[in-house]
Amino acid sequence: MKKSSNIEFEGLESNIEVRKELNDFISKYQITVEDSTRIQKVITPLILGSIKMMIEDFYIWLKPMPEFGQFFGANTELLERVKNKQEEYWIDLLNNPINEEFYKSRVNLAQAHARIDLPLDSYFASLAFFMNWVLDKCSDEVTATGKKISVAKKEDMINAMHSFNKIMQIDQAIVVDNYVSMTNAKLNELINRQAYTIAQLATPIAILAQDVLLVSIIGMIDSNRAQEIMETTLNKIVETTSRVTIIDIAGVDIVDTAIANHIIKMIQAIQLMGCSCILSGVSPTIAQTIVQLGIDLRGITTKSVLKDAVEAAYVITEMNKSSK
Repeated sequence: MKKSSNIEFEGLESNIEVRKELNDFISKYQITVEDSTRIQKVITPLILGSIKMMIEDFYIWLKPMPEFGQFFGANTELLERVKNKQEEYWIDLLNNPINEEFYKSRVNLAQAHARIDLPLDSYFASLAFFMNWVLDKCSDEVTATGKKISVAKKEDMINAMHSFNKIMQIDQAIVVDNYVSMTNAKLNELINRQAYTIAQLATPIAILAQDVLLVSIIGMIDSNRAQEIMETTLNKIVETTSRVTIIDIAGVDIVDTAIANHIIKMIQAIQLMGCSCILSGVSPTIAQTIVQLGIDLRGITTKSVLKDAVEAAYVITEMNKSSK
């Protein structure tokens, strides 16, 4: 039989992105209009009146498992709501083609699973239960003792079971694809938050006095981190109206041309904000490296230890007060 083209969507309003994603799945799993037609013709009359029984059997199967207590516990109201949603899904699946509403319902399910951190293996096991329940019911119809079924009807049932299996495969694919996307997004968000926290911890900004900030840089500095430190420091200067900023690099192990240039740009940006800047933590090794690299630090106040930098900062603030 010739494969039909992509399933036509019902209704005039259609989200283009949803349509494209669904058509991609339909193409991959070779879903045709005939698949929905077979299900509606053969399986729907057999299953439709037994949906409540199937769902009750599912929860009898699920109840001894830890997932039941974890997600339902004694919350019978939630359990009934979920059962009703499952009944709506099966009624819709057995009576309608695979359309955008079906796709959106599976995306919503994936997002719900991701939000509550339901393991995928629990979803797979649940889907397998429903698949086996329906397919067993179909097989019983064909092999039941005393029933006379024509070869044509047996062939129709086998084809319908094959179509049902394809629909369950696309159901699984949509849910898993969106579940993974959402959990990856959550993971990336967590990683970004952790990276931000680490960056904040690695570059703490302390308010030493009303007009003095201390920026302690620890570890390596690349262009991205240098930009983050600069932006955070400049925002803090505006927020606190500080007049002096100490940049302490005692925790920076290696200073090369790139790192030195990053530090100088930070100092220049701070000075452009009308804030004096003192570079502290300049060890003998760093001092020799800066000289060997030929980096010009003229015009920049430097101190070897933080104590001297703090004393110098207080002198500057006192001078600013006297000049007012």
